[in-house]
Amino acid sequence: MSTAILKITKDLRKTVYPSILLTINQTIHILGRIIIVAILAKVSKETFAASAFIFSILSLSTLSYYFLSAISLLIRRSLNENDTHKTQLIVQSSFLVSIMLGILIIGFFFYLNPILRIFNLPNQIIPIVIDFFKSYSYAVIPICIFYALQSIFIGLSSYYWVILSNIISTTITIFFIYMGSLGKFGLSEFNVDMIGYMFLVYGILGTLIMGIPLFRYFSLDLFKFKIKKCFEKIGDILRLGFVISLQNAYELILQFININMVGWLTLDCVAIQHFFNQYKLCAVMFIIGCSQATSLAVSQYFNSPFSNNIKKQIKYHLLIGTLIITILVIGIWIFFEYLALYYLGKIYIEQKALIHKLFLMITLGLFIYMFRNLCFAALRGLFDNVKPLYFCISINFLFGIPLDYYLAFTLNLGIIGINIGAILTTTILGILLFVRLKNKIKDHEASGSQKLAVSQTTKFKVF
Repeated sequence: MSTAILKITKDLRKTVYPSILLTINQTIHILGRIIIVAILAKVSKETFAASAFIFSILSLSTLSYYFLSAISLLIRRSLNENDTHKTQLIVQSSFLVSIMLGILIIGFFFYLNPILRIFNLPNQIIPIVIDFFKSYSYAVIPICIFYALQSIFIGLSSYYWVILSNIISTTITIFFIYMGSLGKFGLSEFNVDMIGYMFLVYGILGTLIMGIPLFRYFSLDLFKFKIKKCFEKIGDILRLGFVISLQNAYELILQFININMVGWLTLDCVAIQHFFNQYKLCAVMFIIGCSQATSLAVSQYFNSPFSNNIKKQIKYHLLIGTLIITILVIGIWIFFEYLALYYLGKIYIEQKALIHKLFLMITLGLFIYMFRNLCFAALRGLFDNVKPLYFCISINFLFGIPLDYYLAFTLNLGIIGINIGAILTTTILGILLFVRLKNKIKDHEASGSQKLAVSQTTKFKVF
């Protein structure tokens, strides 16, 4: 009995520690964002409304975080194979990929003005949004490199360095933003574009804090680039990163559509949707940490002919994910009225029934989203990416977005319609992925052969 309890405790420690540490890392991101939004909420109504569009666009750019999370999975796999040379090549390729990704995002910002005009935003908001992204473009490449470094350290299981770098860089950035809002540093007027420059501090600090121990870990060999082999690894990162990004793009695109749809209405409607987007993003960031831990944990047992360990990891992470979302929901519910009054003021009093209805719907959707995302993560850990990608494209983009449009515009359900569509779409996709995961585990059991697992490892391709 005592041996069984010790074994379960040991399994839970191996499972819970990475999940908790990665969740803490995401919590730092969330707290930083909430504090920045709280500072902007007190500047002016136009600034707060502009921040809604700024952060909805930044949410789309967080696809870069999803994209670069592929690095941690590839590094963990190379470490499981005891291939230090391969690990080093992946690390070298990660820097090149992060720079390429940063340049691509900056290119997107050049077309931001016509995109915002399409959504018919209020004239007083567009200049604020454009000014922010002009200044933020200087920070994009350092932030992408910082995200790549975080993914590298997660793959190397150095979670504490990730959390430390995040705490230091986030705290210092928020300090500068807060002092700027008070008129310090010789600033007579605080503008949103100044926050964009502050993000440059965040990216550079994080890169320096993580870069130094990384170079010490690999010595000077990181500077010895082998171009041909690096490009092979770049291909692996790009393929797997594209899959992970596309799997998670639907929620971010939906958030972007959501905020811009209400942009056709009033600034009050924008504020309501912005408030709920912060709540959804909090949960999504927590789920990201848990799903990263899931895929890394499952990948450790990919070469094993026994599936019991895989099943345990999936069950443990589903339990952890459910607990995390439950704690978040209870915490938000306890302080919901205070938070809503702080951010929305009299809007909350006037639209109380609608806001409470949206809260219940979004909360239900978060549990379904967590289940769906952990199924995705477990399949990624088993390096099953093709069919889940097909499921994602067909359900989300060919069925989900048209359904959202029909419910929101044809049936005139507005924001409520979009959230109903999101819940239905996520539920269908979650069921399909769960069935796929069960079949993959059955195949793993049926093979029962280490030889087959090794042959799959040597012929590994992301697709």
